[in-house]
Amino acid sequence: MKNILSDFDLSGQEIEDLLGLATKIKAAPASFKDSLKNKILGMVFQKPSTRTKASFEAAIYQLGGHAIFLDSTNSQISRGESLAETAKILSGYTNGIAARVYYQADLEDMAMASKVPIINALTDKYHTCQILSDLLTIKEKKGKLAELKLVYFGDAGNNVAHSLIISCSKVGIDVTIACPQNEKYQPSKDILVKAKRDVLGKIEITENWNAAAKDADILYTDTWVSMGMEKEKNERINDLMDYQINSKTLEKAKADCIVMHCLPAYTGYEISETVLKGPKSVVYEQAENKMHMQKAVLYQLMKD
Repeated sequence: MKNILSDFDLSGQEIEDLLGLATKIKAAPASFKDSLKNKILGMVFQKPSTRTKASFEAAIYQLGGHAIFLDSTNSQISRGESLAETAKILSGYTNGIAARVYYQADLEDMAMASKVPIINALTDKYHTCQILSDLLTIKEKKGKLAELKLVYFGDAGNNVAHSLIISCSKVGIDVTIACPQNEKYQPSKDILVKAKRDVLGKIEITENWNAAAKDADILYTDTWVSMGMEKEKNERINDLMDYQINSKTLEKAKADCIVMHCLPAYTGYEISETVLKGPKSVVYEQAENKMHMQKAVLYQLMKD
């Protein structure tokens, strides 16, 4: 496993192996406290981050390593140095690089230039580590992955929806996307076609949120207004309001369903405050599990 640039880089078995490793590390952190001693993680973040940044930094420190953090304000990226050049230089100082960049193509250029593994910490197309940690949460809460039904509501043309479709279907979770017919809210057709070549679970797309929610084990949503879409806010809210996860959605799902959101959440829009803070919500477990999964990813890629 040289890089994790997208969910397509991982087989279903490799995902299961990472989940097993994350579970092991979470259960006995002291056994791994020096497993990456003196290893250095480079972090190149073009976009703001709270959970992803903090979880990667905490993960490498707790495994005995260190982090070097670069963003667009504290590096020569702000003066036009390319991400590929940055990765090439940084790879001479580090044992791995986690990159949160605007475009998937830039991440792939970084991988071509780097001598060390590159990890997707978010791009426009994929949010791979987020979904790996989400799968850890699902397995903890449900005791299994195969034959569960996950329903994603809202804007499905984003990185979270794409990664859910790919990774969940590889481990046997049936994924239903409930979103408007408007193409900008639909998953990428190219990603869908590619994802369907390697699936254990079903992948379905519908505009009928009511039918989609029926018998769901997992309800998932994400912000409707991602960074850079602020001018579209009113239009998006109007288009997507029917897809809010609220008490009506819960009534259709299974009684023991869980509710997930990668955060930050904007209550009153994609999810009601009552549901976000209610007993079915596992959003804070999701957030914590990012650190445990980042540990597994870093250990797997940087231990040698």
